[in-house]
Amino acid sequence: MNLDFLHSASWFEYSEVKPWFFTSHSFFVVLGLVLVVYALLKPFPKPALVFLCAFSLFFYYKSSGLFLILFIAMIACDYVMARLINQFKGKARNVVFYLALVCSLSPLLYFKYTTLFVETCNMYLGTHFVSQQYFLPIGISFYTFQSLSYIIDVYRNTLKANGSFLNYVFYMTFFPHLVAGPIVRAKDFLPKFQMPHCPIPLNAHGLYFAFAGV
Repeated sequence: MNLDFLHSASWFEYSEVKPWFFTSHSFFVVLGLVLVVYALLKPFPKPALVFLCAFSLFFYYKSSGLFLILFIAMIACDYVMARLINQFKGKARNVVFYLALVCSLSPLLYFKYTTLFVETCNMYLGTHFVSQQYFLPIGISFYTFQSLSYIIDVYRNTLKANGSFLNYVFYMTFFPHLVAGPIVRAKDFLPKFQMPHCPIPLNAHGLYFAFAGV
């Protein structure tokens, strides 16, 4: 197996020409190494989780570049908002909830609909606004609605705000669904951290769907 590409410093940089995807040859090579390291760290749950989060963030950087900063900002913001929703009562709780919705949806609406809005204004109002053309950050729809599902579940009291920031980061960044979906509900994903181990048939089931999707 040729691992020469790992020795190049440029390999750790984002490339607009060759962004990382699940079908990239280098991804499969690195995925094998990640699984080996994770297997070694598995007896130590917290370091193993930190490692997976770090790799997931690196994966997003390799596929989307500096949009990683936006992603991290949204994770931190929504985590704090959910904790506040869990603590506040009455009107203050509602205010924080709607503020969280605005913060979560604003980036998606900006990148996806600003150009359409400007062009519509120019067409019907005779204006001459110029909109900056942006590429839609990869996976932004998936992680936006995933974050919203967490905020809404906390607001509806169907899920308590997670006390572990690390668990929440893992929920948001887990690379298999980060850029290609599906949207994972927090109430389905987060309780699995309480499972002592994952049964072998469930592992096999997951691997089947993973490779079927690829």
